[in-house]
Amino acid sequence: MMCSAYKNNSLIIYSFLFFLFTLSSCNKDKDLSELNGKAGTFENNAITVDGETRNYRLVVSEKLNLQNPNKIIFAFHGLGIDSKDLMPIYSKLNDLAENINAIIVYPNAQNGSWGLNQKQTDKDLKFFKVLLKDIKSKYAIDEKNIHITGISNGAYFCHIVAKTNSEKIASVSARSGMIGLEFILGINSTRKYPVLLIHGDKDPIFDINIARGDLSKYKNENHKAKLIEVNDLGHEWANKININDSIAVFINQNPLF
Repeated sequence: MMCSAYKNNSLIIYSFLFFLFTLSSCNKDKDLSELNGKAGTFENNAITVDGETRNYRLVVSEKLNLQNPNKIIFAFHGLGIDSKDLMPIYSKLNDLAENINAIIVYPNAQNGSWGLNQKQTDKDLKFFKVLLKDIKSKYAIDEKNIHITGISNGAYFCHIVAKTNSEKIASVSARSGMIGLEFILGINSTRKYPVLLIHGDKDPIFDINIARGDLSKYKNENHKAKLIEVNDLGHEWANKININDSIAVFINQNPLF
């Protein structure tokens, strides 16, 4: 009798666990089926953040399986005339994203710059958070593979985004951009995110020694940090050595942990 009762109880427990597993799987499939994001290049997207219109370009390769969570890369352009429309041309990041099965998004700065004062920094950080949330409402995003990259003023802003969102950002790839006053007392991030710094030794805007100093700051706080010094390169994207291959490897090696 006791043996029979034990078997019956076990059967009930296993049946209940199977039911929960099936329910969980169904809910997951339902969530994915409700996402309506499409593949393609969407050049002039806009969202509203605190009553202001913010613009961005979104590139979703036709090769991606949108039924599975994919990596996402946020690419922040530089100062002045640089923009969400110019950056894909000179950086060739669309190809990088497609090669590593990633969605790529190019946010556009207000008035041509990122985070040059505290008010603007707060607004730009809010833009990033709202934009990420909006994209996640349309596409399945791998939470362990949210990466950011940028050049010059965009690289400067990448450091701020990572510092303030360290538990979400998997890795940072910063091209020709120094860390700012927000780091004067140290990085002091909740999580020690990986950082790839890329800098030309002929950069007329930010001397190579600035990048070396930034590398030391990150390493001193136990971040996984690397500096690629490019010979005879100024303040520009390092296509001469196909730097995107190094960025792709860095992204693939550094999911969120």
